[in-house]
Amino acid sequence: MKNILPSDDFTPDKVDESAVVVPINKEQKLIGQLINRNQPVWELNLLSGQITQAKIETVAELTGTIKRSVKTNDKCLYCQSLNETNAKKHFSRQIRNLVSSKFGLWCRDEEWKQFTFEHKLKLLQTLISA
Repeated sequence: MKNILPSDDFTPDKVDESAVVVPINKEQKLIGQLINRNQPVWELNLLSGQITQAKIETVAELTGTIKRSVKTNDKCLYCQSLNETNAKKHFSRQIRNLVSSKFGLWCRDEEWKQFTFEHKLKLLQTLISA
């Protein structure tokens, strides 16, 4: 059986207070990938319910490659689609996945299709705010 008690040489006055605090680096998390289909990227703000085109940052490297990245915001969903109508379909699917995975609510396909997009968005907004 191991001794759990600390060793005798550890006392609070022997702690080195001149230690340098290392800054915390933000981790980058891959949310999704942009497929070069020449289609706009849409952003759904979950707080206001507005669908707008997302801001895309283009960076050219010395090797000749061009990288595009989307400026992401908190409480927003993103999708790449041809127009706003198709974006609502993508967002509807994402909202259903969020509601079922994070909040444990689910319904059948026939029931989910009866809701309008505004109802689905309102459901997610009330679940997030609660």
